[in-house]
Amino acid sequence: SVDNSPYNVMGMAGGVSDWCAENYHPQGPELNGPRVMKPSPPTNIDASIDTSSVRKTVRGGAWNLSAAHGRCASRTGQPADHRASNIGFRICRDLP
Repeated sequence: SVDNSPYNVMGMAGGVSDWCAENYHPQGPELNGPRVMKPSPPTNIDASIDTSSVRKTVRGGAWNLSAAHGRCASRTGQPADHRASNIGFRICRDLP
């Protein structure tokens, strides 16, 4: 298959980047030793903030980005009120 990663993951090419709940920090996510800390879920206060001044994390590549930004491991920040045809989201939850 053409869309098969070295780790045997399929279906990672041709999609969109994903909005993430956490605010964007250029230095990267908060760490606990070598592990990334799980971000706190958004609150009602977060929903009432002026979104034009908040940058949210966008992870993963998209179908129309350059090779440098099209990687599934890429990470950037966008204003929370930004809209684009190459940014979407995934619905997910923690498993018990």
